[in-house]
Amino acid sequence: MSAGETKDTIFILHSRPFQNTSLMLDVFSLDQGRISLCAKSARGPKSRFRGLLMPFSKLSVIYAGRRELKYLNKIEQVDSCQLHAKTLICGFYLNELMQAFMHPGVVQQDIFNLYWQCLLGLANNQINPALRCFEKKCLDALGFGLPLGTDAHSHKLIQPNKHYQFLFEKGFSESTLTENADVFSGEMLIDMENENFTNEKTLSEMKKCLRLVINHYLGAKQIKSRDLFDIK
Repeated sequence: MSAGETKDTIFILHSRPFQNTSLMLDVFSLDQGRISLCAKSARGPKSRFRGLLMPFSKLSVIYAGRRELKYLNKIEQVDSCQLHAKTLICGFYLNELMQAFMHPGVVQQDIFNLYWQCLLGLANNQINPALRCFEKKCLDALGFGLPLGTDAHSHKLIQPNKHYQFLFEKGFSESTLTENADVFSGEMLIDMENENFTNEKTLSEMKKCLRLVINHYLGAKQIKSRDLFDIK
């Protein structure tokens, strides 16, 4: 490796054509966070990157450049996940979340590892547990974690046989309602607090709760992969 080059491990979140035969890559890097890489001549018939610039693959790369845009010099596949049909769309959903929430240049090695663990779960067809685990832990790592253990008003421990209304920026407060979109069972809140993603009953509720929170923080941003398939 020559002077001025950087070695890193990345996942490709998105790619688009750039100039005549190059690709512009939006990548999630272990050591640099979310960055842009230019792969010169990547679309050429004799490209040295041919067959390597694939999403859902853990890639070892060497790139150069100290400005915002860096240039890819070398690439090697470390590992990959085979996603098909629904799991493939779930993978695109993950990538869209990363693009929406990860600010360029902010290092998040814990989320990097969570992302890879979620891909492995999807590859093993553990769709619902993998996505809920990722969403919950990712929100925690980004500072958007939910206060799940106690009632926001009474400060009593959450009870499994009661229902609680979600109040943004405050937490969950006991409610006599049971059917509202922002009301959830105490059993689900306890499972999420304990990171128990094995209960099919509460996993379904977790999806609704986490989507509510994610949509709040996304604001006007849209997750297009949700339109392709109802993400479990």
